[in-house]
Amino acid sequence: MFRSKASPADQLAGFKAPVHLAHGDVPAGFVPEAELKEFARIVPQATFTRFSGAGHMLHSQRAEEFAADLGHFLAGFA
Repeated sequence: MFRSKASPADQLAGFKAPVHLAHGDVPAGFVPEAELKEFARIVPQATFTRFSGAGHMLHSQRAEEFAADLGHFLAGFA
């Protein structure tokens, strides 16, 4: 099996697709916020939005806010 000698950060830095990370902070930590922020910092076209008081189901718990956030991200490609 081929294994890259590049670090995970180096591998992510080469990721070219746009990525939007939407994070609900309740309950804390399905994926720790610090890891998502680090991902967004390393990946060239990544963005991050934190939804305070929301859980894993952002699209239903905060549907309008989530849709607006996603729309803002997607508008950058129109």
